[in-house]
Amino acid sequence: MLSWKQAAHAPKDGTVIIGSFRDTHPDKIVCMWNARDEEWIAAYPQEDLVDGLEDRYFENERFHSDDLEQWAEL
Repeated sequence: MLSWKQAAHAPKDGTVIIGSFRDTHPDKIVCMWNARDEEWIAAYPQEDLVDGLEDRYFENERFHSDDLEQWAEL
């Protein structure tokens, strides 16, 4: 069970966390802070069918620093 914490206390040192982003994304996703761009970078799972087989991969998404609603440790 995840223990959700306030966004204001999220680590911004490159630690990988689970994030919940307000109004911009419906799922909880793995993310970390990108200090250079001052935004959250997330690995969002994707799935496509290629030649009838499931092709699973991660797609990066970026979120504004204020979009993080809550977070939890992995």
